[in-house]
Amino acid sequence: MSKQTCFVFCIVLCLCFSVLALAEPEKQECLFVTADASGHVYTVTDSIKLLNPDGLSDLADISCLTAIQPTGEAGSFTQDGETLTWHADGRNVSYQGTSETVPPVVPVVTLSLDGKPIEAENLKDASGHLSMTVAYQKSSDAPFLAITAIPALGGGINGIEVDHGMVFDSDSRQVIVGYALPGLDLTKLDKDIDNSFTITADVDHPDIRWMMSIATAEPLSKVIDQFSGEMDDAQRLLRELDDSMDALHNSTEQPDASDRLTDVFLSIRTLVDGTVQLADGAAELSDGAAALYDGTSALKDGADTLADGTLEFADGMSKADTGAKSLADGAAQLAEGTAAASSGASALCDGSTSLADGASQIADGALQLKGGIAQLNTGLAQLTANNEALNAGAAEIFNAILETANQTIAGSGLSEAGIDMPALTADNYQEVLSSTLEMMTPEGIQAYAEAAAREQVRAQVDANADKIEAAVTEAAKAKVLEGVLAATGMEMDAASYEAAVNAGQVPQVKQMAVTAAVNAKLGESAVIKEIAIEIGHQKSALIEQYMESEDIQKQIQTAVTAAASNPALLSASESLTELLQKLDSIHTFVSGLSDYTAGVEAAAAGGIQLAAGADTLAAGTTQLSSGAAELRDGTAQLNDGITALNSGAGELSTGASALVSGLNDLTAASIQIRDGAASLADGTVQVNDGTKDLYDGSVALASGSAELRDGIQQGIDDLYDTVLPKLDGRLNDLVDLYNTTASQLKVPVTYDLLPDGYNHSLLLITRTDLQ
Repeated sequence: MSKQTCFVFCIVLCLCFSVLALAEPEKQECLFVTADASGHVYTVTDSIKLLNPDGLSDLADISCLTAIQPTGEAGSFTQDGETLTWHADGRNVSYQGTSETVPPVVPVVTLSLDGKPIEAENLKDASGHLSMTVAYQKSSDAPFLAITAIPALGGGINGIEVDHGMVFDSDSRQVIVGYALPGLDLTKLDKDIDNSFTITADVDHPDIRWMMSIATAEPLSKVIDQFSGEMDDAQRLLRELDDSMDALHNSTEQPDASDRLTDVFLSIRTLVDGTVQLADGAAELSDGAAALYDGTSALKDGADTLADGTLEFADGMSKADTGAKSLADGAAQLAEGTAAASSGASALCDGSTSLADGASQIADGALQLKGGIAQLNTGLAQLTANNEALNAGAAEIFNAILETANQTIAGSGLSEAGIDMPALTADNYQEVLSSTLEMMTPEGIQAYAEAAAREQVRAQVDANADKIEAAVTEAAKAKVLEGVLAATGMEMDAASYEAAVNAGQVPQVKQMAVTAAVNAKLGESAVIKEIAIEIGHQKSALIEQYMESEDIQKQIQTAVTAAASNPALLSASESLTELLQKLDSIHTFVSGLSDYTAGVEAAAAGGIQLAAGADTLAAGTTQLSSGAAELRDGTAQLNDGITALNSGAGELSTGASALVSGLNDLTAASIQIRDGAASLADGTVQVNDGTKDLYDGSVALASGSAELRDGIQQGIDDLYDTVLPKLDGRLNDLVDLYNTTASQLKVPVTYDLLPDGYNHSLLLITRTDLQ
């Protein structure tokens, strides 16, 4: 064993014995064991020390060991069967012996390489992923703390992981330290420390020759002794906590408990009562704020109505003032106008006599006009009766020509030349013939030939779509693989990696990790979309490449040349051009005839309206003649009334001036009322806004206080229903573990015999050979 390894091992031993304390009197055993990986024991040496605290001259002891040899200053003894009497001379006694009894704890090693079992002696010649489990085989019910140190020499072991332990590294070796608690059941506490630990690593001819293990129950005994009082206190505190939570949950009086616990639960009770009062008060405040807000809203509406009314009143007064002024001005004008009307009335009386004579002449002419319009309507009615027949005949002629054209086109051979035309109708003939003639031009023939060739090329590319998709996918996979290799620190391209895999240079675990990462990346939606886009680009590029090829271009040029030199196409083009011109002429005639018949119908409708107007004119002229006579009689009366109006207009002008003066004073007062009402409306808006804020705040306060009350109560319920039972169960599990362990440790764990009245400690040191 090297100095560095011995130093690490000594540190581990010191850590174990640092928790031990001496007792009086005491028999200390240090058991040295050698064994193999399967747990077969080769040798056992029990090194014993008897403490002599009282400085006795003789120490009594019992032992089942053989080949007993003193190792200390007190070296002589007498033996009677299992009874030993040491001549100590006041000193401690040290001795050692052997036995064939099985030690209380023996390490057993189980190895597997790449998932297959392997013997320890074959490990030095193997490579792969190693799993090494060290289990502690017990012959005693007492629990132990077990620690194992495994030195690994050389560089043949990498990536070491220990589920319970650590790894110490140096330049040329590594020391793996693992630990376990055999005999101590921690499953109820959700701890996975049991009677073994496991090491995993990647190895290549590793140099692991031996391991050193120590086991002792003394640290656990000291822990049990130290926590004996604390466990009683913890159980008492939990019972008080249960009683206090019951009282808080059921709203009953708090029981007696420790001062701090009582203060805490009284504070919680005060908090709960306060949140209830806060929620009730906030609800009352919210109701009052709502009523206040309703009142201020009504006040605001009334103030707005008052402001609007005063504004309308002020506007009305302004309009009244303006109207009074207009009235005064109009009254003055009326006085002036009545004077002029008096002189005009005489002239009107004379003119009305002349109007009566002329109206009689107009009535006679209107009767003659009415007779002429009746003759015109009779002629238009005859023309309108022929409209439907004219339009139907023209449409029939056009349709017959179109049918003849369709039959001619069907037998023209255009279909055999690759030019398919739909049937011509009155609505589509221009579009169909124009597009067909465009296809028969050199440019159209070229475009048609290229389109036909492109469809042929596209069909060929689609037939090989699987190969294109496979090539693009393989390229994407190589790109993703190189990205994964770079991310894991493997600086190589895809081809180099495949070569390394084929050569067995990449561990299987690494291969699986790389493959999983590549498959995960290829399964991402972004990568799938990128591959689909690239496949489309490859297809398009391949189509364009084929289109530019000599064969396709030659095929296109051959088709263009054949079509351009086809006399049937040239003749068909001339025929279609002539047909289009004829159909346009006929369409123009049919459209013009339709416009003519529509004009006749409009003229007939206008004649009917003209006849109705002539009747109205005749009746009106008769009334005009009668009214003119009445006007002549009324103008005489008007002349007399205007004289009286002239006198009254003077009096109206004087009264209107007085009205203007009074309205000026009333308008000034209405402006002051309007300004005051506006100020009142502004004030009520501010009051209403303030009560709105108060109401919103009270609603928020009521909601928040209710949530606070409910949240505290929910927290208490959760603590009572969930947390406390879990805490209680957890502590009970801990108490059970404590009681079980304490019971197991009541009987000292010994290898040799123990005299009555002696304390005892046992330390097992086992060297396990692995090669």
